[in-house]
Amino acid sequence: MKYHNLTNIFLFFFVSLLGDFACISQKAEVESRQTTDKPESLPTTMSAKVTTNLHSIKGLQTEIMSVHDSLMPAMSKLMHLKRQLKIRLEENNIVDENKLNVLRNAVKSLEDADEAMMSWMRSYKTTYEDMKETEIQDYLLKEKQQINQVKQKMMESMENAKVLLHK
Repeated sequence: MKYHNLTNIFLFFFVSLLGDFACISQKAEVESRQTTDKPESLPTTMSAKVTTNLHSIKGLQTEIMSVHDSLMPAMSKLMHLKRQLKIRLEENNIVDENKLNVLRNAVKSLEDADEAMMSWMRSYKTTYEDMKETEIQDYLLKEKQQINQVKQKMMESMENAKVLLHK
């Protein structure tokens, strides 16, 4: 919960900063136009681009954190399924080596999904110092793809575990 609140605070600060930058940039453009007698219509295109990028960055951050937040409750279910599979593995009445391997692989798949989420959370950046807007956008697009891959791993491994446990 603290992580989510810190992220919201950072996002608010970051967007505010970028908004200030856009205003400063627009003011500089206006002053530049006044000294060079450029047509009024050119700078609005530039400020619209900055605003669009800011909305795009904020939108990507929101999408990423939404996927992350939707997966967090599933983590406890994932761990529960893993415990149930391990209990099934420890039962002495399973003698079929193929069944044992299927159960072991299912446990491994759940562990891999768990580690994928932990790894993603450790590597996800919430600060973008020394990064240009396009670099931030590219980074966030990559992170969106990665968190969606984590989601897919989690959902598939959990579904497989449920099927095995209900056999």
